[in-house]
Amino acid sequence: PERLRAAEDLAWSQRVVDRFGAREVCEDAIVRYTHFPSTWRSASRKWRLAEYCSVLAGVRGRQHLLYVAGLPFLYGVLFSGTLAGLGLFAGYLVIRGVCDPVRRSRERPWCGCQPAALAMAPALSVVLDLSKLVGILQAYGDMLRSHRNAWACE
Repeated sequence: PERLRAAEDLAWSQRVVDRFGAREVCEDAIVRYTHFPSTWRSASRKWRLAEYCSVLAGVRGRQHLLYVAGLPFLYGVLFSGTLAGLGLFAGYLVIRGVCDPVRRSRERPWCGCQPAALAMAPALSVVLDLSKLVGILQAYGDMLRSHRNAWACE
């Protein structure tokens, strides 16, 4: 869809699967991203836009559900004031901010030559996850308004 600024590849892949069935995916393909955002603000905008477009494209629905239900739950337990809530949130920070980037890294450690990245990664993962949640909620809100306007015109 031309209205998308991101996730158009995911929408295209989903249409191929819907039309022709399952496809083989080369798991060993090397993809080098050279356009990483240079500031936290630009990274936040990028992740928000990507999820906004993913919702509009109708892809990653299970992931969106996890964000809409899971993140508020995590923050709820964090602010509950219990030791278990703090432990659960700390586990989330370690998994999202350290384990996940390490898992995704293929050629070299994901932090490259910047050891400070290890310290910043958990906080950045929180910013990116919250940005994704905002993008998801914005898209659902826009879709709801669009449907409501369509119903009003009928």
